[in-house]
Amino acid sequence: MASRRTAWVLVVAFVVLAIAAVGASSSLPPLLQLPDGEAGGPEIMLPTQDPELEIEEGLDEQPELPGMPSIPGWLTDALWAVLLFIAVPTLIWAIWRIIEAQLAIRARTAKTPNIRFTEVGDVVDAEQLAESFADALTSLRQGVDVDEAILGCWRRMESLVAQTGVVRAPTQTSTEFTVDVLAHTSADQDALERLADLYRRAAFSDHELGDAHRDDAVASLETLHASLTAEAR
Repeated sequence: MASRRTAWVLVVAFVVLAIAAVGASSSLPPLLQLPDGEAGGPEIMLPTQDPELEIEEGLDEQPELPGMPSIPGWLTDALWAVLLFIAVPTLIWAIWRIIEAQLAIRARTAKTPNIRFTEVGDVVDAEQLAESFADALTSLRQGVDVDEAILGCWRRMESLVAQTGVVRAPTQTSTEFTVDVLAHTSADQDALERLADLYRRAAFSDHELGDAHRDDAVASLETLHASLTAEAR
């Protein structure tokens, strides 16, 4: 009885081994298939990251921009060469123009006579100058505005002086130049200076000249007219 039971156990074991061997070598799917996640044991849940946090991190990570291309050394040298080629001649030309202008000014100054030591009495039209004094006297005696009469007389004097051809020094005003030229004529110097002072007041002062200035102008013009006409006699 025991031997028969042992024989059955051996037969069953042989059958099981045979089935297992056939199943291992067969391409058919296994008889028992566990669902996904159960084949390797219990499922392990891994921590996941918040999607919003992933988006924010993605925004913070800026893509690297490609670097600026470096300028070749030969190009820099060429640019410097062109710059020097243009700048150096321009600088030399500018310096030469400045020197040339200074030389021209010196040449004109050398040719300009010193009117304090040049006789200009022969080139100033004394007759027309005396007429301008006489016309101004007539205007003042007829009651013409003092400023208007003096300004008109002085402008005629400046016009006569300009006709002499004497060159005015760069540092002189037109009034100084007129007085300086007429100082070489027979015109009375004190009367000429007083008339020049009245002209400055009429031309540049905000206050109109009054009767006292009219009398002073008449006296100065009479003296100037007399000094010029006396020489003509």
